[in-house]
Parts: sequence; C-alpha cells; structure tokens
Amino acid sequence: MLKRFGCILLLFLLATLTTAQSDQLFVIDDEDLAHPLTFKELNRSGKHEVKIVRRFADEREEKLLQIAEATYPTESQVTERSKRSAEAPQANERLWWCSSFDGVRIPFAITKGAVAYYLDVSTEFGKKTPRYPFWTNMKSSALTYSASLARKQAYRVGTSEFTNVYVVSMELAWSQYCGPLCAMAFQLSRKAVLNEEGKVLAVENDTCAPTIVS
Repeated sequence: MLKRFGCILLLFLLATLTTAQSDQLFVIDDEDLAHPLTFKELNRSGKHEVKIVRRFADEREEKLLQIAEATYPTESQVTERSKRSAEAPQANERLWWCSSFDGVRIPFAITKGAVAYYLDVSTEFGKKTPRYPFWTNMKSSALTYSASLARKQAYRVGTSEFTNVYVVSMELAWSQYCGPLCAMAFQLSRKAVLNEEGKVLAVENDTCAPTIVS
C-alpha cells in the first residue's frame, strides 16, 4: 500500500511546478542555532522507520547546513500561500507547516523544527499511549530526510544570479498507514543559497507539500 502511495505521489510531484523566492524575507531562529541537529545519520527500523542522512565535509559546512535548517519563512508567507488554515504555533515555535491530517502536520518548509517534529511523531506512533489516542491505530510510518551542500561558482534563482555560494539541498518524505482508507504520504524539497559568511540569500521550493491521503 505504501509503495502504491509512493508511486502516485511521485507522479503528482513531477506535475507540480516548483517555486523560487529570491526576494523574500527570512527568519533565522536563534533557538535552532543554539540547539541544532548534530548527527550525520540516524536510522531506525521496524514498523515506524526513520532514515536521516546529513552530508557535510567539515565543521564549516556543518554550520552552513545548520543555518539553512534554522531558516524559516515568515508567517505571512505561509498563510498567504496556503489554501487551508494551519494550526497556530505553540510557544517558541516558528511556523513551518501549512495544514494537517489526522493530527499530523503537513510541511510548507523543511527546517530543523520540521525534522524534529516528524521524529517525535514517529516515536509517538510506536507508543502504547501516544499523545493523540487515534495514533494507536497507526500500523506503520516512514520518515526520510536528506541534506547536502554543494559549492557553486554561479547559481541562479529566478531572475537573480549569485556567485561563489553554497547551495544546501534538503529532501523530506513522510508516510503513515493505518488502513486502506486511513493513510497519508507527501514529499517536499528545499534549496537554500548561502554565501561564505553564512548569510541566506535565497530559498527555493517553499510551498505546501502536495499530499496523497485516503
């Protein structure tokens, strides 16, 4: 069932236009920078799978990746480009999601907060008494997150061209299954362009993730 969802989702994503924002405002979350993701890989097998790979060559690249993961769209950008109202952020949260399904958020942007959230949900699914009683019905789930950096002499985003920059590429995929009429799957990508000093210059592909539900 999950494989079928994956195939359908891939076709849907190929038909979806990506977006690029080179003139948008960004919010760098200080809390994320103070408590960033630090692992390179994280794997969990079983009914609720997790596969995370963050590739960086040295401490400098790791810091650039952490800055990209701490970069959030403004709340107005999320609300203006989302068709449905999103759950309000809790205290000290930055808005990175645009909607939800069965109590699980649907992402607008890939951030440290997003990755940490799905890790937490995956853990909750495996508990006998999860945060939401309905989650006891989840038979399986899968979280995949990958991130890597590439140095570019020149890189274009929309009509803007940047030189001597780092492009951070992030991919996030999530699926959950509790029956033929109770499933969700989505995939989202994001690219952040940073200069050598770690200033975020542009972000691509922030949009409410195309989602397959049943």
